[in-house]
Amino acid sequence: MSEEEALAEIARLGRENAELSALVRKLQDRIEQLERENARQAGPFRRREELKVKPENQKKLGRKPGHPGAFRQLPRDFDETLVVTLDNCPKCSAPVERGQMLTQYIEELPPVQPVITRLVTWSGNCPNCGEVHSTHPLQTSRAQGAAGVQLGPRAQALGILLNKH
Repeated sequence: MSEEEALAEIARLGRENAELSALVRKLQDRIEQLERENARQAGPFRRREELKVKPENQKKLGRKPGHPGAFRQLPRDFDETLVVTLDNCPKCSAPVERGQMLTQYIEELPPVQPVITRLVTWSGNCPNCGEVHSTHPLQTSRAQGAAGVQLGPRAQALGILLNKH
């Protein structure tokens, strides 16, 4: 092999080395990107960048101009009034000059107190049918002992509703 052929071979191998190095860098970047995507908690559910709608193509937020506003009406009556004074600064304790009164209404559900019913039923022997039991519409089973405490139909319905919605 002549000197010119050797130089040509070296040049060719250098180009090939540069191309392969660029390919390795590109593949390493792709691997890092995929590992980052897999490590994110919201990864499987978030929208890929190429599928996102560009800001200039997004719809404007809110209702169309001129649409009547929708908001909760102020309550006509209320059960309790709490006044929280501001005499001193909560950060530095310096006296605060009288400012503006701000009013907020908080609607809260009352605490739910369960109704516990002690249901006493009887069992006996009928001369025609054998053993018989008295029943009540609220009964969900005739269990006794450790299994003798059950949830009523409304409590069961609420549990199902909370589980499914």
